[in-house]
Amino acid sequence: MNSSKIKKVRSSNLELYRIITMLMIIAHHFVVNSGVMETVLAHPGEANSYFLLVFVAWGKTGINCFVFITGYFMCKSNISLRKFLKLVIQVWCYYILFYVIFIIAGQNTFSLYKTVRVLFPVKNMTDDFISSFIVFYLFIPFLNVWMRALTQRQHFWLATLCFLVFSVAASDPFIFSIRINYVLHFIVLFIIASYIRFYGFPVRISHRGWGWLTLASVLLGALSVVVLNILHIWRGGNPRGMDQFFFVADSNKVLAMAVALCSFMWFKDLKLRHVPLVNALGGVTFGVLLLHANSDAMRRWLWQQTVDVPGHFNDPWLWAYAPGVILIIFGVCAGIDWCRQHWLEERMVNRVYGIVSGWPIVKRLKEIR
Repeated sequence: MNSSKIKKVRSSNLELYRIITMLMIIAHHFVVNSGVMETVLAHPGEANSYFLLVFVAWGKTGINCFVFITGYFMCKSNISLRKFLKLVIQVWCYYILFYVIFIIAGQNTFSLYKTVRVLFPVKNMTDDFISSFIVFYLFIPFLNVWMRALTQRQHFWLATLCFLVFSVAASDPFIFSIRINYVLHFIVLFIIASYIRFYGFPVRISHRGWGWLTLASVLLGALSVVVLNILHIWRGGNPRGMDQFFFVADSNKVLAMAVALCSFMWFKDLKLRHVPLVNALGGVTFGVLLLHANSDAMRRWLWQQTVDVPGHFNDPWLWAYAPGVILIIFGVCAGIDWCRQHWLEERMVNRVYGIVSGWPIVKRLKEIR
């Protein structure tokens, strides 16, 4: 067999990590997009409130994990027009499809403003992941040039400075007041991930050590949520403006970064053979995100009407109901996106690529390396 035709088989360790990351993000949306958080904050001492506060705490960490994987792989890859179109078309496909479906179903109303927003995939780069990720994707070719031009020492100190300023200092409730948007935060994650890809972690830590550090950071993050909630109850409000998730959200907070970094390092070196099902599910995780967090209409229909999270707040089996719902949603969305990839994606990308590749501005952009 011609060796050039042998396709490299990707191991399943980081694909499994993608799956777990997406489950964390869905769990986050289970609480924040359902309206049940109002009930939690009104009854912070209830057992189910503590469960939901810990259950919801890892969504922003999941974003870090997802971008770490992207940075780790893309720092040694080129962004082509076809790759970018593949990303944007996937976003468009679900935005437009469910905009139409929810109008027909009476869950949404038609307006010119909403239509324009659906057709324009970049909307909010402050806290909207999809918009920010698309813009960040455009920065990757230039970031790659920048990272390759740095020496190892320069790269190390740049990554260290970014972490200290945009994560450690931003997690201080007393002195600093640092806010960054998602695009800048993703660039910081890319700088850190690319250093790890090029040179490895600067301190030698065993795989078992990363496992213990992951466990410790997760427990510390959960403890911070519980302690701040107890202070919230005792003081009748959040001390110094710190809500229950101060150290784990937003994504740049130090414990969100610590959990993501430690878990990424553990999964990166996990000895896991190629598992086709895991790789297939890992390949549809972005589609799962696009589907279940598609729009406000989707959030209302899914979390408030179909799953009815607020209605299960007093359910003694909430601890089992919540994970079960998360797995079902992941499975259904994964199946839908798998079908889209295998039946529609290549046709749509080829058609759009054939149209835009001849545009003069696109020809000029292709010259950028």
